[in-house]
Amino acid sequence: AGSKLIFDQAVSLGTINNGSNATWTISDQGVASVGQNLIVGSQNSAQPTAPRITVTGSGSTLGVGSLTFYRGEVSVLDSAALTTGTLSVGPRINNGSATLLVADAGSRLTANGAVTLGASPGPGIVTLARGGVLEANSSFTVGAATAVGVLNIGGGEAAAAVDAGVLDTATVTLGAAGRLNFNHTGTDYAFAPTIAGAGTIKVAAGTTRLTGTSM
Repeated sequence: AGSKLIFDQAVSLGTINNGSNATWTISDQGVASVGQNLIVGSQNSAQPTAPRITVTGSGSTLGVGSLTFYRGEVSVLDSAALTTGTLSVGPRINNGSATLLVADAGSRLTANGAVTLGASPGPGIVTLARGGVLEANSSFTVGAATAVGVLNIGGGEAAAAVDAGVLDTATVTLGAAGRLNFNHTGTDYAFAPTIAGAGTIKVAAGTTRLTGTSM
C-alpha cells in the first residue's frame, strides 16, 4: 500500500506495434506520476488487443503532464484520481477506438488543459458513470468535421442505462461528428455546461435538464 512510481520524462504504453497487450494498474493507494506526456496505444496501427490503464481505489492516483490516448482503455474507478494537463482521446490512423471511463463516487479526472475527443478516423469515447467526475478547466471539444467524438453521461451508446456521472466544465463544443449521449437512470439530472456547435445530442434514457445556454 502507498507505493510510488515516478517518471521524470515522457512514457509510452503499448505504442510499438499492433500486437501490444500492455496493462498498467494503479491500486491500493499507489501513486504514479509522469513528468511529461503519457502516450497510450499505437498511433499508426490498429490493435486487436489494445493497452489498458486502470487507476482504482481511494488514495490511488496518477498524475501526468499530458495524456495522449490513441487506442485502448483508460479507467478511473472506485474513488481514484487522475490529473493531466491536456487530454486527447482517439486514434489518428487506421481503425480502432480509445475509451476513457470515469466511474463511481469519489472518482475524478482533472484536466487543466484542452480536452479533445475524437481524432480522424477512429472514435474517442469518454463515459462518465455512477457519480464519476471529469473536471475540465480549459476547452472541451467533442468531435470535429470528420473525427468522431462521443461523450456518454451514464451508459454508452446502445448499452444499458446506468447512474450518471458529472462533467464539470464551462462549455462543451460539439463538432459535426460529435455526439453527446445521455443514457442514465436519473429522473431529474441537471447538465450545467453551455453546449455549442453542430453535433448531435441524444437522449436514450433518463430525464435530463440542460441548465446552461445552448448555442
